[in-house]
Amino acid sequence: MENVGKQYDIIIIGAGPAGISAGIYGVSRGKKVLVIEKKKIGGLIGKVSTVTHYTGIVEGETGSSFAARMKRQAEAAGVPVVYETVQSVTLRGEIKKIVTDKNIYRAAKVILANGTTPRKLGIPGEEELAGHGIGRNAAMEGLDFSGKHVYVVGGADGAVKEALYLAQFASKLTLVHFEDRLGCIPEFLAKVENTPNIEVKTGTRLWGVYGGEQIESLELKDEGTGEVVRISDPGCGIFIYAGSVPNTAAYGELKLENGYIPVNARMETEIPGVYAAGDICAKQVRQAVELIRAAKRPVLYVGGGCVTSHACAEVVELAEKMQIPVVTTLIGKAAVPCSNPLNLGPVGMHGSKYANMAMTECDLIIAVGARFSDRVTGKLSDFAPRAQVIHIDIDPA
Repeated sequence: MENVGKQYDIIIIGAGPAGISAGIYGVSRGKKVLVIEKKKIGGLIGKVSTVTHYTGIVEGETGSSFAARMKRQAEAAGVPVVYETVQSVTLRGEIKKIVTDKNIYRAAKVILANGTTPRKLGIPGEEELAGHGIGRNAAMEGLDFSGKHVYVVGGADGAVKEALYLAQFASKLTLVHFEDRLGCIPEFLAKVENTPNIEVKTGTRLWGVYGGEQIESLELKDEGTGEVVRISDPGCGIFIYAGSVPNTAAYGELKLENGYIPVNARMETEIPGVYAAGDICAKQVRQAVELIRAAKRPVLYVGGGCVTSHACAEVVELAEKMQIPVVTTLIGKAAVPCSNPLNLGPVGMHGSKYANMAMTECDLIIAVGARFSDRVTGKLSDFAPRAQVIHIDIDPA
């Protein structure tokens, strides 16, 4: 017989930073709250070697220490957490139903905050050698490869940060990234350049891993020539940080964007009473990120109405990391959150020569803003006739 007694005001799925934060706020407002977590409090951030560029961290903060402090804070606030696996959800209707492997729960409001899972490459040997040389948790497994050759797959901030951590144990560390340059922040790039045992292989993919109780060899593919080279490297370690995929398979009632959950500025989904928070949400910057990475000579054009938004800041930060020109017609020190924006003037008129040059030589203009008119988009096309212009609407909130 179905259990109907476990009813709450708010049920939160996921106990990462977003879920625990929501739980603390909910309890503080006198709501009956339950957090459902599959494994451990902390989410993906609990597995990283070091936590950087995050509000409230302490010196020497690791993923495990951050997660432990977050757990203590939740306990002190009286946030109840159950460790169960969600099997199905019913989100429509005034009362939502969550079925786990142990119980059935109901609530008027549900917050989906169960984040993402590390992406797999789908290459030979990836599954078979997991735990036998292939790892994803540098903090837990790094010491196992002391004095050995370690490969780190990925070029974004997370991958490079873990590579820097692993380099202190490895005899040699090779960063393997399929793009022609690393996509990390300048701070991490400078550290890589100043770490003598790190070699960077860009334009390269990990293509296969072979062995039994340990890795015996691996294959690397050159993205330019298509050549696949097999390397004998017995006992080496490989850590894969190839992005992540959202944990949204159970949310078939929701309309998704590339697997992520669209929300408005209040974190509301399309279904009343259902919210989403954290990495599971469809960010306004994801489309811009993909376009920037795919283009050969892109330019980021920042228009009006969005410059104070967090989303705009994220897009601009990515462009600066990848040394992509950021062009604007806006005037003023705080107009664009960029260290060195190029001023184009009023839609191409009387702009700086550097801005003009960037526009005329580009193949793609990614125009981000909240109040673009067809006239502005048309003027951009006129000014850069060889470039495709794609407008991404960014919420000014």
